[in-house]
Amino acid sequence: MKFLTNHIAPLLITAIVKTLGFTLRFEHRNLENREKAKKSNPYGSYVLAVWHQNIVASILSQQGIKHVAMVSASKDGDFAVKIAKFFGYTFVRGSSSRGGQAAQREMVKIIQERSIPGGITVDGPRGPNHEVKRGVVLTARDTQTPVLPLLVVPKNYWSFNSWDKFRLPKPFSKVTVVYLEPIHIPADLDKDDCKPYTDKIKQVLEEAEEKFEGHV
Repeated sequence: MKFLTNHIAPLLITAIVKTLGFTLRFEHRNLENREKAKKSNPYGSYVLAVWHQNIVASILSQQGIKHVAMVSASKDGDFAVKIAKFFGYTFVRGSSSRGGQAAQREMVKIIQERSIPGGITVDGPRGPNHEVKRGVVLTARDTQTPVLPLLVVPKNYWSFNSWDKFRLPKPFSKVTVVYLEPIHIPADLDKDDCKPYTDKIKQVLEEAEEKFEGHV
């Protein structure tokens, strides 16, 4: 049973998710914001800020681009890593509730040394839904790369009764991928002064969602 859970199940789910990805029709909007973010720093990088509920569609929308992502140091996180490594992601393990500071330092190091983007589910790993934690702000501050809010909106999806109202795109759905304006974080920002920036990230993501949902 342990072999099935640790090895066979991740391979099976990966195959299903990859097959789903082949059927989806992605429309990328505001790509100039991604280019603006890359050109704003010597690493050519940025830190994606995404909602936890859209994690599957977000990963599929970024195929072909190497990222470093933060995944919780839990059994659920172990399973997620086994799946997402097949999509070319590098991982650091931690969250706002466990091992977050060490994971954030490791992510900063990888972004700067490898010049690859970071990716953080800003309301994960356990919510509340759409409440942005300060980790994404501190990571952007320490790398001196901008936060790049990313909204991923499937036209048709299944919604689950979970804390994040998890969304799984339906096969052959159109998925709108919206890169919002980069948000630059001052290098001298105190860790206790992140709220204006977490509020800003939440605001731009929710405003964009209100604009694009139902109009994709």
